[in-house]
Amino acid sequence: SGERHHQSANKMPMKLTAFRAKGAASALGGLCWIAVLSSLNLSAQTALPDWVRARGLSVFLTVFFGAMSGGSLLWGQIASLWGVESALLIAAAGAAAMVPLTWAFKLNQGEGMDLAPSAHWPQPVVAEEVAADVEADRGPVMIQVVYRIAPENRSAFLSEMRLLRDARRRSGGYSWTLMQDAADPERHVETWFEASWLQHMRHHARVAGADKEVQERLRMLEKDGAPKVAHFVLATQKPSG
Repeated sequence: SGERHHQSANKMPMKLTAFRAKGAASALGGLCWIAVLSSLNLSAQTALPDWVRARGLSVFLTVFFGAMSGGSLLWGQIASLWGVESALLIAAAGAAAMVPLTWAFKLNQGEGMDLAPSAHWPQPVVAEEVAADVEADRGPVMIQVVYRIAPENRSAFLSEMRLLRDARRRSGGYSWTLMQDAADPERHVETWFEASWLQHMRHHARVAGADKEVQERLRMLEKDGAPKVAHFVLATQKPSG
């Protein structure tokens, strides 16, 4: 009886030490979780312009909590098959392996971008013949921008156009293309579509200061001083009578 009491007394400090270690690990894990969650939320908010911030955050939260629910099912299944310790070890190894794989994807990349509306686009010219249809939100709309770029500026031009492509798509553009004239290599034609005339007018209102900076750099590369812009709407035949 005395020996059993002695063994039980020896186990108590060991259990207390293990409990403290688990408590410290849980506290550290909780702090890391809050830090990660706050960093991701902050990065998402700074990367989104005002006009789309609420919708962008709703998508972010849907994906985040959906992935967390899916992950819970996955790790629960792994734990039931191979045990809790194995599941935790696999998760830890996966987290360590993802550090170098995701190193290039930095947070807060949009923090330094000027996403405020710049309002530097002029109003498009609309002929009287199509004005009524356009005001009724006719669509889709094709926008064409023609650039003349000297051969020595072509590399810088293409780099800037990649940034501009992302800006067009960010504001609702789709089917973006950049083509070079086979008969006149200095002539480049940028084309993209938007769902309707109203959508394109919203694009005019939302174009950001960061987009303006890119377009100003492109204007400096433009041989004629300024690119030529044209707007096209879907051709329709009005009913007779």
